[in-house]
Amino acid sequence: NFTDADNDGINNTNGSDQLPSSFGGLGVTTLLNVKILLQGALASPSDTLMRDDLRQQGFIPLTQPYNQTLSPRFAQTTGSGNEYTLASVLSGNANTPNAIVDWVLLEFRSASSSSTVLKTLTAFVQRDGDIVGADGNKLGAMLTDNNYYFSIKHRNHLGVMTASPVITNGVPATIDFRTASTATFGTNAQKLMTSGKNALIAGDVNMDGTVYYTAPSNDRDALLLELSGNEFGYLTSYNSGDVNLDGQTYYTAPGNDRDWILSNVLNANEFGFASEQLP
Repeated sequence: NFTDADNDGINNTNGSDQLPSSFGGLGVTTLLNVKILLQGALASPSDTLMRDDLRQQGFIPLTQPYNQTLSPRFAQTTGSGNEYTLASVLSGNANTPNAIVDWVLLEFRSASSSSTVLKTLTAFVQRDGDIVGADGNKLGAMLTDNNYYFSIKHRNHLGVMTASPVITNGVPATIDFRTASTATFGTNAQKLMTSGKNALIAGDVNMDGTVYYTAPSNDRDALLLELSGNEFGYLTSYNSGDVNLDGQTYYTAPGNDRDWILSNVLNANEFGFASEQLP
């Protein structure tokens, strides 16, 4: 009969997360030190801090945005998806590397079948790439299996997964997707920035796991569709067409979101598209 006193989506008591997990039985809290960068939120390829314009403009929702309806890629496991935050969490750490950038979706996958998602959890990414809980504090997850592949997804960026199981039940885990030393599943799973850091690839406006510019169901058309009917030709809101996460969605103006799609496609592969490297 524990309660979620710290609003991180995990029921706890005395500050120690310990609830009957969705798998059945009591799980063990595993502390996670996870880091990523979102390419679109980097103002320059040489940057190592992301912009937090969505937070500054008050666009980040208090309730996590991921679900099956948004895209099958964002389906969540039983008992997950109820995370929410408080306005005080989003307003905290302003003008510091710890300011909130956006929500992300974490997946814990079976060590014996990397395509099987056993548990999901939504959390925040900060400007410096640290992933924290919905309460803005250290990230913890209730896990019952021994080992997991770990993957992370964002609304309009391609997801990434570890090349092998890396999380052991109850043992603190460090996973820094920004560095080349963290092996990832597939090939060209991330974008190597001039800073020497890796970042999740931006431009998946239609959230189908690929970034296309001209093929059927491409992301350029999805961006244009989002803007259709808007008399000013741009949007200021929380939407997937805002590829660079600055709170403004443009198709043709300087600093527009369409150019991000084109750039990533031109630099992707010989077939002219980028694909999420997840099983």
